[in-house]
Amino acid sequence: MKIKAALFLIESPLNLLCAWEAVDSFQLDLYKFIIRINSEDKNNKQMLSLLSDLKIRRENITFASIKSEGHVFFRTLPSVKFTAKCLIKSLKFDKVFIGNLDSKLLNFLAIIIGKKKVIVYDDGTKTLVTQRKFNNRYYFNLFTMYDLNLIDQQVIYTNNFNRIRQLIGKVTLIDEGVMLLGGKWSEEGIISERNYFLKIQKICHIHKDKKIMYIPHRSENEDKLRYIASIANLAIKKLEYPVELYGIYNEDMPKKIISFASTALITMKTLYKVDIESYRFEFNHPNYNSYLEIIYKYYESRVPVFDLD
Repeated sequence: MKIKAALFLIESPLNLLCAWEAVDSFQLDLYKFIIRINSEDKNNKQMLSLLSDLKIRRENITFASIKSEGHVFFRTLPSVKFTAKCLIKSLKFDKVFIGNLDSKLLNFLAIIIGKKKVIVYDDGTKTLVTQRKFNNRYYFNLFTMYDLNLIDQQVIYTNNFNRIRQLIGKVTLIDEGVMLLGGKWSEEGIISERNYFLKIQKICHIHKDKKIMYIPHRSENEDKLRYIASIANLAIKKLEYPVELYGIYNEDMPKKIISFASTALITMKTLYKVDIESYRFEFNHPNYNSYLEIIYKYYESRVPVFDLD
């Protein structure tokens, strides 16, 4: 499908990478990125760094600062201004790309703008849960890395990350180590920090003959990371960029990448043809149980998944 002009609402580094891919995939001549600056400093810094790394022209970028949506988002002045700006700008574009429909603000915008004009693109594994929430009356078209079943007359455009592949040079895959992708499991209250540490320790024991390179999620707690760093065969490597760009800054990387249910397991396999493994454990959290079940069910059909408990 040829789109003449598109507006992208961006909240995360992955949103930005997917938007950059969509510009190429849809051969866009005219586009605008609205970058939402929020209260997560590391998130904001990675987005700003990416804008430079990807050489996105300043005239294609607009910034909007919204630190919090509040309990009722439309009662906060920054949210009202952001909503008005997006609605006004959307009138000038053929399509509007939106990421996180879990956001009350973005979901409101998507509904008002309408499914004929909106395309939802990836904001991590949330896409899997979002697709499960769709039905014949409520759905949007997708631009996604995931292999999903269509709903009604929905259209799904595949994101193969072709543009990033062109940026990545020759990367040597090495057998000596394993890359372990961290997550904000304890920060989200899904498990305790102690329990998270024990699970990381168990994974390291499974791969005791390997050096483990632990890549933290940008939201992980520093005290927790210092605790994890005490594990004998583990070393923490912090990145100032999304892990998907690892091959741009490094000439070699571990052949095997492991995690619990990180989005990057899928993206890294797509980009680097690495071996990937997912680890599953028992969880019991009222706000996350169904979410995690959907993610692991998808992974189990496409990724080797091993039980830790």
